[in-house]
Amino acid sequence: MQFFFLCAFAGGAGNTLGLVLNMLTSKLPTNRALGKLALVPGIFGINEPIIFGIPIVMNPLIAVPFIFGPLLSTILGYIITKIGLIAMPTGISSITGAPIIVNQFLQGGWTWGVWTIVLIALSYVMYLPFFKAYEKTQLTQAKETQEATLNNVAKGFEDATK
Repeated sequence: MQFFFLCAFAGGAGNTLGLVLNMLTSKLPTNRALGKLALVPGIFGINEPIIFGIPIVMNPLIAVPFIFGPLLSTILGYIITKIGLIAMPTGISSITGAPIIVNQFLQGGWTWGVWTIVLIALSYVMYLPFFKAYEKTQLTQAKETQEATLNNVAKGFEDATK
């Protein structure tokens, strides 16, 4: 079970640290602000700000990498452990609230620390196309809302001048 947590939760549940890093470069200021807000808790494995801030819960676009990211991370972790690139975890209890890389280092040495950085980079790449699609829908919705507001204001001026 410890092995699963080391791989599947590198970056919080759903490996969302990659999503947070994507949000830091977003075109929308609200996404950038949420990314900044979720970065420090994400480093410590706390990802509720991102899960409920986007929200991932009711968002099928972001849910795909949220589900398949940990699965891929665990499979890759198993493969590289089997070939001997990283050591099996020691099995000691994780320190709750410590940064993710520190926990990984304590579990399996420096190779697990490096592997965690690789998993976070993989998570970033996995979330990238889904986040861009999500951001595109947000931009479209914002544009439609802005146009509707301008039309309502223009209609209000027309009604007021009659």
